[in-house]
Amino acid sequence: MEQNRLFVIFSISPIVQPYLNSSISNNELSDEEIGTGWAVPIALPSEEFQKWLIDSRIKNRDITVKIEDITIKK
Repeated sequence: MEQNRLFVIFSISPIVQPYLNSSISNNELSDEEIGTGWAVPIALPSEEFQKWLIDSRIKNRDITVKIEDITIKK
């Protein structure tokens, strides 16, 4: 079994994203998404993500977080 935690982050105002890596966006996103300025974020270690999330929630009170635990059975 593999367990993962999914963080779904909502906000009615823009969220500053952590550490974007646009070099892989051409492989992962559609031309339309690239055209609107989307990029694929790189992975963050859990501790860095938690720090980013706390800082973001302090700066942006509109942020709401939904946490879902996922279990994958092979």
